[in-house]
Amino acid sequence: MKRVLVFALTLLALAGCGESGEMDVPEGGFSVGDMCTLKGRQGIVVRVNTDRKSGLVMSLDETRCSWDDAVVWASSFGGDWRLPTVQELQAISNIREKLDAVLSEYGMPVLGSKVYWSSEEYDFDCAWNVDMGYGYTYYRKNSTHYVRAVSAF
Repeated sequence: MKRVLVFALTLLALAGCGESGEMDVPEGGFSVGDMCTLKGRQGIVVRVNTDRKSGLVMSLDETRCSWDDAVVWASSFGGDWRLPTVQELQAISNIREKLDAVLSEYGMPVLGSKVYWSSEEYDFDCAWNVDMGYGYTYYRKNSTHYVRAVSAF
């Protein structure tokens, strides 16, 4: 029953979002926390530009892996899906509670206080990651952290 409810809620949330490469713009534009489908992947809007028709969407899917595997995982989404920058992750951590409320409502994994990989390397052995609980940045590649892909729309 719970799966049916989550599926029905997801369908409602995806209303107004296109299944093709582009999203249909809802009346009044997008808002942070809107759920949608972009380029065949479900995501949540994490940034809206002033035109309210463009911004950044973050994947609902996540995994935990090394930085090298994170780069491959994000690129497997196709198109321009990629690892987020440090600045994008810090901005996401600033709105984490709002995003977590929406993700939780739809039965999706929340960001919580997890540490997420960024796209930015510090040097050969280090890459930046961001702690969602505090917004702190770190730079070690020799560990596993969470990853979500982002894409512009």
